[in-house]
Amino acid sequence: MTVNSLNFTPESSADFAIPSPPSLPLPLTIVPGGDVDIEVVFTPLAEQCDWADLEISSDGADEPVVTVELDGCGVVTEIPPSQQIAEIVEFILESEQNGVLVGLGGQPDNKIDVLVDMIGAVGDLINAGDLDKACQQLSIILRKCDGQSPPSDFVQDVSNSGATEELAGMIQELMEDLGCE
Repeated sequence: MTVNSLNFTPESSADFAIPSPPSLPLPLTIVPGGDVDIEVVFTPLAEQCDWADLEISSDGADEPVVTVELDGCGVVTEIPPSQQIAEIVEFILESEQNGVLVGLGGQPDNKIDVLVDMIGAVGDLINAGDLDKACQQLSIILRKCDGQSPPSDFVQDVSNSGATEELAGMIQELMEDLGCE
């Protein structure tokens, strides 16, 4: 039998997908008595249940199209602090590269680097198990990019796109997840 295509029906949730590139090339020949695993990922963006129908088209005489019913429920998971820190650093660097965030004050080019280094130091403190110092450092960082004065901020959102608010929100979320007071 030759499998020609794998497609989700139009009514299926977009939270179901076949990875790109797919783990198997199409068309795919399956020998008699053989089997093939098809990888499907479910990445819900909310705590809800959803479904999808995967249609497998082949040259099978008895059933040229087989529909596989899939369902899944999203659950709330905590993002590990190391991943949150990586996401914060990535956000800062991408925002700088795109001209959204710029450094302020003396040596503005260095302000972004200092901010990234400070976030990295938080990761080191967390890895060392010193959550109190990590929380203190995060509090300082938050005050340096919250749009409030004093103290003067390290960065400014020159595009007025809400980048500083988003950055502050990411830092506050990390602080909440760490149990900072």
